Amino acid sequence: MRRNVNEQRDGELRSKTAACFTREGADNSVDLTAKLTELEVPHLIEDFNLTDGHIHRGWAGREVQVIARVADFFRNYSRENQKELEKEFLTYFHLLSAQSALGGNVRHLLCTSASMSIEIIANFLRQRRMKVGLLEPCFDNIADIFRRHGISLTAISERVLTDPGMLEAGFDKFDVLFLVSPNNPTGLCYDLTTLKRIGEFCRERAILLIIDASFRFYRPPTRMFDEYGLLNEIGTEFIFVEDTGKTWPTHDLKVSILSCNNVDLHEQLQQIRYDFILHVSPFILKLLCELIKCSIEDKLFTVQSLAADNREFLEQQIEGTILCIQSEQHASIAWLGIEGPCDAYSLVKEMGEQGVFVLPGNQFFWNDPERGSQYLRVALTRDRDKFQGAAVQIGIVAKAALTQNRHSADMADIGAGE
Repeated sequence: MRRNVNEQRDGELRSKTAACFTREGADNSVDLTAKLTELEVPHLIEDFNLTDGHIHRGWAGREVQVIARVADFFRNYSRENQKELEKEFLTYFHLLSAQSALGGNVRHLLCTSASMSIEIIANFLRQRRMKVGLLEPCFDNIADIFRRHGISLTAISERVLTDPGMLEAGFDKFDVLFLVSPNNPTGLCYDLTTLKRIGEFCRERAILLIIDASFRFYRPPTRMFDEYGLLNEIGTEFIFVEDTGKTWPTHDLKVSILSCNNVDLHEQLQQIRYDFILHVSPFILKLLCELIKCSIEDKLFTVQSLAADNREFLEQQIEGTILCIQSEQHASIAWLGIEGPCDAYSLVKEMGEQGVFVLPGNQFFWNDPERGSQYLRVALTRDRDKFQGAAVQIGIVAKAALTQNRHSADMADIGAGE
């Protein structure tokens, strides 16, 4: 009897979550009014949830020993250790990220999520009536936060991360340049030469440069360099948004770092932050310190190898189908291009019916959602066994879609012949 009740409950939940992807009465189109996070939430309980880009994997190597000490961390670290822990956390984080961010003119604020950091920034920009040039595609909540504050937005193609000369065309439309590197959903990121050109562009025009680096630990070694030091040397005014939630498996216990190199700007951001948060939990700081140490010891192998292995397996499953991976090889998410007449919605719906949940590409193009109709985003940071089960189903759906496309084309040819 209980099993029947559970099955009924699960069936109802699946129906509700599937409805998140469709307009009422719509037949085959993505719900362009649904936020990406709104599409993610119903699937958090699913085995084959590949929607959100957070870390959902078991602990590996020395991480297991760290987790075994969690009760001790909770018991032994309190507000009395706050300043000490904040300094320790920042030291280890920036050691791993190779940033010269301690000392000098760089100041830091700790928040509970990257979204909170961006909300604080948006409050500041609204007060200053500043206009923002925002990367496209990117996760839609960034644009939503700015729009909620009435901030004027100009879409900037992500190609600027490799070709900063593109900025020249529309620089007079914004006072702030907001980049995401590596970008979510494509994994595209700048190199040293490109960031230098972007920094010089912003300095010469007194543009505030804001960089969301939440996925920074999924860069190839050639793209790991001292960004803070470079921009400081150039004389570019910057804000960096960092986040631990995309890197370490802590059940969403995370910390975001809001860093800037202007003391007056730091003070104004801090005044806004006081309205949101007293401090970050010392327990979480200690837990993250120990996990970051693990990544320093294994040189990010545990963090990066999982995404790489899952990407390779997914690539094998979709080879020769209507799907192909278009994201950067090092990324923790896969940006899948769709070939042929199928659109993102029809594939999201079909995969959902097979118990696999991914995101449509539309909402990442926050300024022109139709441009995303031929893309899917798949999170790679899942335990290998679960991911492989999901990837097999994605391959089955993609192969069936290819067969259907060919059948439709054959029928069209026959009809044309008649």
